[in-house]
Amino acid sequence: MKGNAIPEFRNKEWRCDLAFLVDITDHLSALNVRLQGKDQLINEMFSLIKGLQIKLRLWESQIRNQNPAHFPTLKNHDTSNLQYHKYGDKLAVLQEEFSERFGDLKKHSQAIEVFPSPFSVDVTAAIPEDMQMEIIELQCYDEQERSLMIAQYASFIRSMY
Repeated sequence: MKGNAIPEFRNKEWRCDLAFLVDITDHLSALNVRLQGKDQLINEMFSLIKGLQIKLRLWESQIRNQNPAHFPTLKNHDTSNLQYHKYGDKLAVLQEEFSERFGDLKKHSQAIEVFPSPFSVDVTAAIPEDMQMEIIELQCYDEQERSLMIAQYASFIRSMY
């Protein structure tokens, strides 16, 4: 194969498709690396996933408006006469896949959001019953005890993972 011309490289549309794929892969890889970070709580990982879902909606909107702002590899190619709608369609499918894959997390979002701030959560609002009493007790400690409890709480939660 060495020295043989690759006909796809002469095809502008194919090069743009490849550039789009490179950019999407880069975005997904960045999420993957962040999700694998050490000592993360479920709420932190859930926030990363929610953030990517919001970004996907933004990217789809921008791509459909022929704006590849967040696709640097694609942006560096000649995009005149490019069919942006096909990339918008791909981003829409990716959004659906994320929604389906992480739908269970969304169902439990209120319980997940207890982890970063158990002191301000409304215990009567969708908090699992087996957590309600402990959260009420945490919320009732005075400020010095609460600071100690926060440190112990974070350590306890991290030890569960």
